Amino acid sequence: MKLARETLLQLAQLYGCSPAELQFPPHERDQGQRLHEAMELAQQLDPEVAKKWLEIGRLLKSQQ
Repeated sequence: MKLARETLLQLAQLYGCSPAELQFPPHERDQGQRLHEAMELAQQLDPEVAKKWLEIGRLLKSQQ
């Protein structure tokens, strides 16, 4: 089921979390919080810096 953006924002406010966190089951809510933080950070970066930041993330992931 797809929720309207406004409904999603209202639910997040009601539950005291970010909209991204609502996409995960409660026991995985920390993943949603990390996703929310990463999205906020990426939006604040210069586009070229954001590309480099993602490349670093991919390199870190490949080394796991």
